[in-house]
Amino acid sequence: MREQVLALREAPFPHRAFGVGGAGSGRAIHLDRPLSEAEVAAAELERRVRRRP
Repeated sequence: MREQVLALREAPFPHRAFGVGGAGSGRAIHLDRPLSEAEVAAAELERRVRRRP
């Protein structure tokens, strides 16, 4: 999934993909470090959801 998000960030109009303002809006796209598998599993358990394989 990270590769897909990074690809969207490089798209011609990333603000449309991420729902942030365009040039001059004062908003930027920043990605935090990737979650570990353990962190993802804990979040899935807490929220009672499963991500697609």
